[in-house]
Amino acid sequence: MALILAGTTLVFAACGGGDGKDAEPTASAAPGKSYTAEELLPNLDDLGLRQAEKQQDPAAALAGQDSFGAIYAGKYSVQVRITVAGDEKTARSQFDNLAVALRNPPPEFVGAGVPQADNPPVIPGGLSKSYVTSTPDGNGRFVWTDVSQFGRAIVIVQVLGKDGKDVVELRTAINQRIEAATK
Repeated sequence: MALILAGTTLVFAACGGGDGKDAEPTASAAPGKSYTAEELLPNLDDLGLRQAEKQQDPAAALAGQDSFGAIYAGKYSVQVRITVAGDEKTARSQFDNLAVALRNPPPEFVGAGVPQADNPPVIPGGLSKSYVTSTPDGNGRFVWTDVSQFGRAIVIVQVLGKDGKDVVELRTAINQRIEAATK
């Protein structure tokens, strides 16, 4: 899972937006509502997942971006990475770049020679793309990757687990919590 976190750091750093204006929290599109990437990281205790690690993305911070990630442990390994852009136009640009980059990630992201396939998005009708590794690892687990834009927030959720309905429900619950926090 640490490799996934490192790969995401590289992807976010490559996606730009480092004009220095994104580092401080700014108002969202909803009047009176402001949030930071760290504040959007969900509590998943009720889903049986404890936050094992949380950190600011150092590469994104150097580029002037507000970006935090967390790794959750439990029945599944989950990573959530959130970047908050200064405005929705910048967020859309980063979402578009990530949607392409995560479809064909570098080898350190999900493993060398492990192709990703399109997967139905868990948040229909919005700006969301989903992928799953085409083959399981040696333990029969897949990596599901969701990238979404909720207002100014660009969100990556990754779940390492075996194929099943419960993985879809987990990914949906995580994305819905983050989306609700941006409104």
